[in-house]
This record gives sequence, structure tokens and C-alpha cells, in this order.
Amino acid sequence: MENSQAALLTLGLLLFLKGCSALELKPVTDPVISEVGGNVQLQIKPPGVLAAVNWFFSPAVIPVASWSGSAPVIFPGYVNRVTLNTATGSLELRSVQLNDTGVYAFQGNTVVSGTVEPINGNVNLGVYEPITNVNVKPSLAQPIANQALNLTCEVLGSQTVSSRLWLKDGQPLSTSDRITLSVDNSTVSFNPVLQSDKGTYQCKAENPVSGVTSAGYRLEVNYKEEPTGSGSLSSGEIAGIVMGTLAGVTAVALGVYLSVKLCRNNPHDLKPGPAQSSPGAVTYENCKVPNASAVYENTSAVQRAGEAKNPDSTYTGLQFPDQSTYSTLNRA
Repeated sequence: MENSQAALLTLGLLLFLKGCSALELKPVTDPVISEVGGNVQLQIKPPGVLAAVNWFFSPAVIPVASWSGSAPVIFPGYVNRVTLNTATGSLELRSVQLNDTGVYAFQGNTVVSGTVEPINGNVNLGVYEPITNVNVKPSLAQPIANQALNLTCEVLGSQTVSSRLWLKDGQPLSTSDRITLSVDNSTVSFNPVLQSDKGTYQCKAENPVSGVTSAGYRLEVNYKEEPTGSGSLSSGEIAGIVMGTLAGVTAVALGVYLSVKLCRNNPHDLKPGPAQSSPGAVTYENCKVPNASAVYENTSAVQRAGEAKNPDSTYTGLQFPDQSTYSTLNRA
């Protein structure tokens, strides 16, 4: 039996390779499409009664299955995942993988009105990974009006994408000289982006076994902050300057307040004198603070005595050329 199967397979291979004259039989479905892990039927319906059939994985001519009137033979690489229908010659493949993608050729014999008729043909099988998710990715985290912006359609789960469709607010996106699509529709470019482009964008990606639409990406177009105030400072910088100025004014006021308070609390506070005797002086409740041009006479009796004893002393007191120019501080 094994010898006859081998002989049939060898004959089938020779007929297949030589391309001998035979009835070209079209499969029931071509191409056959499946996702990874699925089961497929490579179906044929030959005329008459099937006498023999051989299946090969083309173009490498790798034997898959063979039958010639006895138990079918399943070849290595396909054991436990292939079933051959001996009535029609159809082939079932289970748990298909990406490397099962290709052309499956068949060759066999049928008996029509007592005459043996050779048949042949092929079926195309495509195996694809399904698309699991689609995302819209902007080139700028915060799109700015009048600047260029790209939205990219990111497809996950499959490297095979048959088509991409862009939607704006649920409707197909209209293109223009300013809004363009890449060759494969994977990217939409705004050059530049405008306020009129605001809306919800989605990308729908499809391949032969799946189709997924992305979640909506809300496009908000911002305006670039223009310089204000001095013409070159931002509003934040101007606010900082104002706050700094206020802090400086507050510090000055606080210094004046503390000076007055110390003067009031000091037992040797200076008493206010007549306003007309101290031009330019600032008068407080318990003290008088003269202006910066006032010079005080601070000579004590002890200093005068020391001056008399030691005429050569350098610092014996303050002497003024014109006493009428300065104001005198009265001690309490």
C-alpha cells in the first residue's frame, strides 16, 4: 500500500511539474482568508467520481496530503491538522499560522462516463493577524494655530493593513492643499493647522480579517501667547515685576515704621522742635527725623574738657563753620 501511495505521489508530482494537459478545475472559493489560529476549507468539486488526488504547497512543491483509493496519507508538517475529503478531494487545514500563507495546488483523476480524466488547479490561502487596536497620535502635545501638525494612525496587533480611513466628527475627512494625506493614509498633515480644524478625529484601519476604529482624538487649537506691556515681556514677567515693586515699597514703609517706633520707645528720644527751626525735618509724635542734609552737633561737656587738656586730640567734637545752617537736637 505504501508503495502504491508513493508511486501515485511520484506520478502526481511529475504531472504537476510537467504541466501535462488536464482539466483546469476552479476551486469553490479563491482566495481563502483566515486569521491566525483559524480553520479553513480548500474546497474543490471535480466532475464524475474522484479516483485520486494529491495536494502540494506551491511553489516549493511540498507534499501535504495524497489519496488513491485507500487511506489518505498526511505528510510531515501537516499531521494532526489536515483532513482530506476522499469524496470531493477537498482539504481542511486547522489552526493555520502565518507561514501557511501561500498557494495550494492539487492534481488528481476523476472517472467521467467510464473515462479517466486528469484534473488540476490551485487555491490561494491568506492568513493574517487581526488588528487589535488603533490610536491617533498628534505630533504636538498642544497644537498651536498657524503651525504645522501631523496626526498619525497607529495600528496594533497586525503588520498587514489593507486600508485606513480618516474621520472628522464622524464623517470622512476632506482634504485640500492645506490638509493632505500620506501615500498609505497613515498620516494626515495640517500645514498649517487653523481654528477651523478643531474637532474629533478618528482613524479606521482594516485588513482582510478585521477592522478597528480608534477612539476619538479631540483636536484643540491654541493661540501662541504674544508679548504685552513693554512689548517684549510676557504677562507672567510683568506680574513678577509688579510684585517685586510692591514688595520694595512695602519694605521701605516697614523700615520707616520701625524707625519711628524705635525712636518713640527709646528713653533718649529726640523731642520735636519748632517746625520753623528745622527746615525740611519730618516731625513725629515723640521725635523729629531731619533730612539727609542736616548735621548734628554732638559735642559734650566732657569732650570740651578733653579738648582743653589735649589740644592735639584729633576727635574732640564736631565744629561747624556756620551754626545757622544746621539744626540742633534737643536732649530730653
